Amino acid sequence: MDEKTITHTRPPGFVFFLWENDYSVITSAKPKKNMKMKRKAEKMKKYIALLLSALMVLCLFAGCGTQESETSEPPAAESADPVETAGAGETEGGYKFGLTTMGEASFWDAVEEGVLNVMNEGDELIFVEGEHGNAAGQVDIIEDFIAQGCDLVFFNPVDADAATSCLNLLEEAGIPVINFDSACTDMSTVETFCATDNYAAGALAAEYMMSEHPDGGTVAILVYESASSCVERCDGFRDAVEASGKWTIVTELDGGNTTDAALPVAEDIVTANPDLDCIFCGNDEMALGAYSAITGAGADVDLYSVNGGPEAKAKMLADGEEGVWRATSAQQPIKMGETICELAYQYLAGEELESEYLIDAFIISPANIEEYAGSDWQ
Repeated sequence: MDEKTITHTRPPGFVFFLWENDYSVITSAKPKKNMKMKRKAEKMKKYIALLLSALMVLCLFAGCGTQESETSEPPAAESADPVETAGAGETEGGYKFGLTTMGEASFWDAVEEGVLNVMNEGDELIFVEGEHGNAAGQVDIIEDFIAQGCDLVFFNPVDADAATSCLNLLEEAGIPVINFDSACTDMSTVETFCATDNYAAGALAAEYMMSEHPDGGTVAILVYESASSCVERCDGFRDAVEASGKWTIVTELDGGNTTDAALPVAEDIVTANPDLDCIFCGNDEMALGAYSAITGAGADVDLYSVNGGPEAKAKMLADGEEGVWRATSAQQPIKMGETICELAYQYLAGEELESEYLIDAFIISPANIEEYAGSDWQ
């Protein structure tokens, strides 16, 4: 007797056996018994046919159920996607901040560090440094911030007057602005302003200079007219010097806000004023140019500035107590970055902000340089 095996893949392990319906083997006995056996065989045939039909129906339903189960598997896999998307949505739902500055300098890196110190996990900071003197380039940066969907912008203008174009774009886009370090000329659309007390920082440098030169003398000033912060420092310095009645300001020139720009200006000042006692610079970048002009000419001129960055610290540390760079009114850019980020969260939480927040400066000089030489900024 031949044996056939039919195996179905569903349900698993369901195997049954069929014999070929060749019943000749059953008809090989006596006639009566053969008839009985035949009838029995016929009955058995019917039973087998019924059994086969039942099994076929059962397999059909089992196969359909399996097909439905298999067909439903891809949607089940797809239904897992919204869970993952929801998780990403929570991250994407965080705040996105834009940070732009008037140029490139380690000062701005320190501000960024301060912002990151406070920024919540899941929030994003886009930091793009501007280019000195390129106000149009900063407009491009702001347009990019708007395109990227920033929720708030920390704004330090390349040019205080030209900043209005940037502020108008942000106002139209409904993006709030925290102005920092250097004030925009038009402050009507900013939420608040945070900076060093620049006027006091300039006055502090003047007081230190006058304490080292009690009899008075002559001084030149390097300012950067496009930055209100630098103008304010020079205003504070000038007012303190003039109030003493012992000093003559021989000249006040724009130093261009960079070391390279300030160097030839300072060289001309030193050459034109052989009896000059001191130079004051509105920031350390210009002071580096003045330092090179003084040392290059071998002039006996003392240097004072505002910033307190790594450049000033390095010169003071190298030159010692009798060095050229006598003092810098030190800013705290890390603290500034932390402050503006805290203010951003307060504003976004619906809190009302004051119009300005000022951070005090302090003197770093050869006398205390060891206390601050271990870090670039404070």
